[in-house]
Amino acid sequence: MKRILLVLLFLCRLSIVLVARTQYSINEGWEFRYGPDSVSSGRDKDGWRRIDLPHTWNAEDVDDEAGGYFRGKAFYRKKVMVVRPEGTARVYILFEGSNQETRLYVNGHLVGHHRGGYSAFSFDLTDVVNFDRENNLLIEVTNSHDRTIAPLSADFNFFGGVYRDVWLVYTSQIHLSMDDVGSSGISVRTPHDNGVFRGVSVLTKLDKHISRRKTVRIVHTLFDGNNVVVRTSVGRVKFDARQEQASDEAFIPVSGPRLWSVDDPFLYTVLTRIYDAQTDELLDEVPTRFGFRWFRFDPDKGFFLNGKHLKLIGTSRHQDFLKKGNALTDDIHLRDVMKLKEMGANFLRIAHYPHDPTVLDACDRLGIVASVEIPVVNAVDSSALFLENSQRMELEMIRQNRNHPSVIMWGIMNEVLLRIPKEVQDKKSYFDLVHQIAARLDTAARAEDPDRCTFLAIHNAKELYQQAGLMDLCMVLGLNL
Repeated sequence: MKRILLVLLFLCRLSIVLVARTQYSINEGWEFRYGPDSVSSGRDKDGWRRIDLPHTWNAEDVDDEAGGYFRGKAFYRKKVMVVRPEGTARVYILFEGSNQETRLYVNGHLVGHHRGGYSAFSFDLTDVVNFDRENNLLIEVTNSHDRTIAPLSADFNFFGGVYRDVWLVYTSQIHLSMDDVGSSGISVRTPHDNGVFRGVSVLTKLDKHISRRKTVRIVHTLFDGNNVVVRTSVGRVKFDARQEQASDEAFIPVSGPRLWSVDDPFLYTVLTRIYDAQTDELLDEVPTRFGFRWFRFDPDKGFFLNGKHLKLIGTSRHQDFLKKGNALTDDIHLRDVMKLKEMGANFLRIAHYPHDPTVLDACDRLGIVASVEIPVVNAVDSSALFLENSQRMELEMIRQNRNHPSVIMWGIMNEVLLRIPKEVQDKKSYFDLVHQIAARLDTAARAEDPDRCTFLAIHNAKELYQQAGLMDLCMVLGLNL
């Protein structure tokens, strides 16, 4: 049964080929070399060498007997034949994770730049690739210390590299947004009144790349966990000639749905299809899995799921493995969540950053309640860019993971007063800075996702957090013992 479950869960992560959208992996056949800042270490002596993704250049030097590990710049390159599938018009590259600052060059042109190492991001390649010919892809990645990018300090290694899957995604000229901070462009909410559900709210974001008026039809088909159609919703969106983006919100009435729980993790799926309203041509199609559940925290009685008390028992997890660093295959991520379930646990703290998509997919299917957090750990920086990057990380985390029923909390900070920077002379001013950043992150998270709790974790020095005004800021306080 374990082997069967492993296969079924893993199949959900394979490439998806749809009528109007094609996605396939380009993990194999890359070349890698260290950057010029590695000369003194002798790491560049071999020049370019062949590797496959996921990959980190710190797979072994974080575990050896020598002090420290390489933090600097490195490069990946690959020749990619970009063939335009019939019915598609645009091509994107999707990175599931690359640590921590990434630049992509295609045929010598800088296509995109992403800061932060733990969320997905994509770039539009359409205008720089040569279709039906080989294209030169060059990825520049650095894990060097940067005071404007969290984490600044932590009790885990800052592995460098393109350490998660990379995909090419082909779409039509009108499609579900690929420009919504790495998300699918679809947000599913399940409004309820004290556990009485009214239905499903589906917010859809669309991109248009043609300069003329267009009307599209949006069809949402709701399936239950047995693949039975529950209900269908149909709507229309009208684009003006110069309009490039639009959004639509649909409501699908549902009464008495089967609830998701740790003992019965029942999932539903909304299949969203976009049609040309004139020709009835299918333009795009994306499925979104979700679940009906409700929860609350009580300061005296604890956690309640679907109105029933549930004692949360579980563990924290990091995304690394001996001799592999953080460049893990999906089956290793899945194995960890399955072990957690076999232990009899029901909760996973995903620490201290968003993990591979496989982890929350498995939590959804196995019935594991989870929290996810951004890597603002131990300390903060006073620059405006640090706050901007932290807010961007939070937005990416929420939008990329908000459809998972397993997620109940968004973490904004962890033990942020544990390593007060040495140059800080006025602790009160520093505490004010930390409070300002925490308040901004907490407010933004509540506004972006009013259906979940915010949390902040502290170390065993309550008086410091009281001085900084952090004890009562978030909805849930985590005490790290």
